[in-house]
Amino acid sequence: MASPVADAVARSNGVLPSFDAESCDPRTLTVLLALLIHEEPRVVVEAGSYQGHFAVQAGGILQAYNLSGRVWTADPADHGVADRIVAAGLAGRVFYHHTTFEELLTLCPAPIDFAFLDATERGGAAAMRLTHLTTVLPLMRPGGLICVDDTKGDWCGVDVIRRAGIPLGGARGLTVIRV
Repeated sequence: MASPVADAVARSNGVLPSFDAESCDPRTLTVLLALLIHEEPRVVVEAGSYQGHFAVQAGGILQAYNLSGRVWTADPADHGVADRIVAAGLAGRVFYHHTTFEELLTLCPAPIDFAFLDATERGGAAAMRLTHLTTVLPLMRPGGLICVDDTKGDWCGVDVIRRAGIPLGGARGLTVIRV
């Protein structure tokens, strides 16, 4: 019998493009999916959909484990995520909004159980992750998780984020904050 993880990943093959330098690192994605399985969140939000690797696979994992969670993701640049969600059979479980993260937070239910912050400003300024952290924090359920990507770098505010949580040093860095 195949595992639900293998089934979810297999379902996303052919739907998602290959990973590139802007994508969430596949090792980081694996950690995030394991946290979703463990935490069983009802409301998941993502800042920075890009090509949909996290959103589609997170929705697939929630579905494969028969969890009630739903994923809301936003990106002001449209990279075809909505079509990938439909192609993966996840419409109604994953909701893509072609907008800012701040606007997304007015559209999804609260409290939020799990937030993945991986957005960058045009030109690559990762510091907007600190802004997203302070924006999502009041909407989080006590005990919820905020995961901030690319915290191995040396961008403005990354030291604050690393001190607030548990920095994991692999890939490009991921800091996990328990609210």
